[in-house]
Amino acid sequence: MSVLPRQIANFAVTYRCDGRCTTCNIWKSPPGDELTLDEIRGFFQENRILFREVESIQLTGGEPFLRDDLPEIIEAIDDCINGCTFWVPTNGLSPELIRMYTEMALAKLRTGRLGLSVSIDGLEETHDRQRGIEGSYGLAQETLRKLSDIKKTKPRMMLSVGMTLTPMNLKEAPIVQRDAYKRGADFSLRPLNVSDIYYKNDPFGTKYDTETLYRTLRAVARNTLDRHGVLGSLTKLKYLAGVQEYVETEARRTTPCHACAESFFLDPIGDVYPCIVMNSRLGNIREEPFQEIWGSQKAEETRRRVSELDCPRCWVECEAYREIGRTLPEKMGMLLTAVLDKRNLGLNPYPSRLMT
Repeated sequence: MSVLPRQIANFAVTYRCDGRCTTCNIWKSPPGDELTLDEIRGFFQENRILFREVESIQLTGGEPFLRDDLPEIIEAIDDCINGCTFWVPTNGLSPELIRMYTEMALAKLRTGRLGLSVSIDGLEETHDRQRGIEGSYGLAQETLRKLSDIKKTKPRMMLSVGMTLTPMNLKEAPIVQRDAYKRGADFSLRPLNVSDIYYKNDPFGTKYDTETLYRTLRAVARNTLDRHGVLGSLTKLKYLAGVQEYVETEARRTTPCHACAESFFLDPIGDVYPCIVMNSRLGNIREEPFQEIWGSQKAEETRRRVSELDCPRCWVECEAYREIGRTLPEKMGMLLTAVLDKRNLGLNPYPSRLMT
């Protein structure tokens, strides 16, 4: 085997969702024949040698907490991959259930760490409109409060607030960020991405005001520096510059990608893809061993395509942060930018259409 995965960027344990987000249509997907707990346990046991270098897994959905065996799924994977970091994003619509399952999962963890990311897409009116559920903001905030209380006594737990950036909520991102910090949570954002295999959306024609985008990202960058200091902000600053590049241009990304070499996406019925945006099905773990899927000619060809950036445009944390983390010279450039250019912090103050 020529390459070993270091990350399962996304394992969608279900497509069931109690949200009605305007930014994606996962909630419209039929439930399908989801992988059972026994199948998941068997999959990771059979591939524990192949997955020996896996450092992190994001267990996503749909809404992951709609699986009543989520704590057992985390336990099963933790038994096979020592020291793995788990991230679980949630819409926060079921505060007490999320609290209970989180505590159960933490109790079952032996070697790994657990991170929770609560989705908050703006202030109350904006969040409820973008999430499609009246009262969802209050529920998400209650979930954040409950998880923040757990985090105070659980050193293996991490907590973050995640925001999908759209023209609707653009100006509110720095406010959501500051509120997250007050709760003891970190903060991340992502621009609206397109995927026919995962988000099942088509938001073409969505236009961000470039001046507002620049001012928003600059404010987020400053908040980040205040929170994490210069050294702790390097990756985040580079990521924010990538957000601006992704939104303002239609060119290929300039940051390399190692999806299908260092990471993959597993959907709820066992289909394997290189990532959540590239519609190139490599196989199904119910039909053939993962080692054969990973070592197949199609996987090799997909790796070549990704290495040449012959793939859909995207800018999401699960892939981008990994790539930024390996580019030390660029990160040092961001350090110099943060120190010498406190005004713009590595962001371009001019819309891309004016650039030569």
